[in-house]
Amino acid sequence: MVKLGRLNLVAFVTRKTGLAFRYYGCGSVSLLGLALGHVDGYISLAESSWDVMAALAILGELGTETTVDWRSVGLTEKAPLACGTPDFIEAASKFRA
Repeated sequence: MVKLGRLNLVAFVTRKTGLAFRYYGCGSVSLLGLALGHVDGYISLAESSWDVMAALAILGELGTETTVDWRSVGLTEKAPLACGTPDFIEAASKFRA
């Protein structure tokens, strides 16, 4: 099995889904871009739960969806997640680990 580097993974996902990619360098800033409507979604391979809990609750009130099931993620864990518009989540769900 070939192990994809992060850039190769991004290239693969963008080709398969037609989604554009933008990286802000910080999860909080990326989620702010989602809240402002600058992007359709956010994907993280290992986000600390305490870094995104409040933002995901606020984004949920704005109509975004997330793949995180908080019943199975502890407060000290890192978890992969996607959040965004329903269309973004549908496209991102094809790549769940």
